[in-house]
Amino acid sequence: MSREFRLLAGGEYLQDNLWDDQSLIITTREGPLVLLGCAHSGLISTLERILDLTGASRIFAVIGGTHLKDAGPERLEKTIKALPRFGLRYLVACHCTGFQASSALYQALGNKFIYNETGRAFRFTSE
Repeated sequence: MSREFRLLAGGEYLQDNLWDDQSLIITTREGPLVLLGCAHSGLISTLERILDLTGASRIFAVIGGTHLKDAGPERLEKTIKALPRFGLRYLVACHCTGFQASSALYQALGNKFIYNETGRAFRFTSE
């Protein structure tokens, strides 16, 4: 959990644990397609929760911010080592992923990794 987020409560700044972090889960025949906001609660924690909620054994695709832009080498390595258990076909990362994390994710995932840019459209069909 990041310690950089704060909220003002009663005139005092407190750590914001971001319990309101949100993602959208779209059910497909190939498994959940997940649209992340910014994954402030952690990419792996978010994906684990999605498997718990859906009962799925794998996640088809993840699109959105991974909040890894300021992740140190140890956290990035742990994240990359944990990703295979989700059986992702695609990880489409954007905004808060950052260059170094994007490069490391591409090296680890190859063509399963796509860096998303403004204006890019994706079409997922049920066929």
